[in-house]
Amino acid sequence: MMEQGGFKLGVFAFLILLVTAAIFARADPINPLVLDELSDSRRGMPSAKSVQAQAGNISELNISAIVVTKTWQGYFGNVTGRIVLDNANNLSMYDWDIASPEGEIYASNDSISSWSSIKCFNYSAHSPELNLSHVEAHLDCAGDADGVNETFSVQNHPEFYVGTKKIDADSCWSTQTYVNDGSASNFYEVLLLEPTSNALVYTSLLNSSQLGFDNTATDFQLLVGENGHGTAASSTTPYYFYVEIY
Repeated sequence: MMEQGGFKLGVFAFLILLVTAAIFARADPINPLVLDELSDSRRGMPSAKSVQAQAGNISELNISAIVVTKTWQGYFGNVTGRIVLDNANNLSMYDWDIASPEGEIYASNDSISSWSSIKCFNYSAHSPELNLSHVEAHLDCAGDADGVNETFSVQNHPEFYVGTKKIDADSCWSTQTYVNDGSASNFYEVLLLEPTSNALVYTSLLNSSQLGFDNTATDFQLLVGENGHGTAASSTTPYYFYVEIY
């Protein structure tokens, strides 16, 4: 009888430990419960333009064009979540809504099973670790105006955590996506590397209900690399998304 009571007391103490850990410790990024693509769109082609040609004339022209990138896919959206005290059957004893989530959205074209070694992506890393040359060769964008280091061209971002791993401010290559079609940004994005799987991880820092590129409220904006050059133009790549909110 005492043994059964001790077992129950041990289980109760373990539950208290779990709740305490959930409050005071950060967990690794997790798979989202829902990941729905609500819509997608791209810039349309402008109408044809022409000028008159006349034999013997020499004409000066001023030409301007906008070209859709062949290197990047953009994502944006809103994040909702709850903190739960659940059993193995996903039945809740209690839960807490997260009204204004903080944290990060992660995207990688590799599935990530461990986050313990996550670090900043190093452009000049030595082989076999992924570096700038590897990524730009994969995306076929070396030297392009919209290449990787031309896009993630600064080390300017806030401090944040990936699980318990601290990423110091201004330590990773980063960029900021636009607000209202090109003004100052509310959204930081950082390049990380998971070295075990050699996976590049595009990381957007959440900024709840801020104005985004289309001047409507959003929680995140995210660029991911996708090769749209040449014979790869019609191909697609699955990206695995992970979320960390608190």
